[in-house]
Amino acid sequence: MNKRSLVIMILILSIILAPYWIYLPLVLISTFFFPFFWEGIFLALLADTLYGFKNLPVFGFPLALLESILIVIFLPIRKLFRFNAESNL
Repeated sequence: MNKRSLVIMILILSIILAPYWIYLPLVLISTFFFPFFWEGIFLALLADTLYGFKNLPVFGFPLALLESILIVIFLPIRKLFRFNAESNL
């Protein structure tokens, strides 16, 4: 089992069992560390479906929208922080 699958399982369990102040930072951090973490959108949809905002008539999935925007924003930022393995030799 690779790290990505393990993190996804941990995030699913944290969404189901933990309060929002635990799973929200975990989803956001994993979005930054994994390249194109599209699973985060589905995890955000799961969280919105389980605990979504009832008073938001226009868009019922705000966390999924935020996650989609963050994936697009983090793509160029991650390239700045990525180290080239050959330059470290």
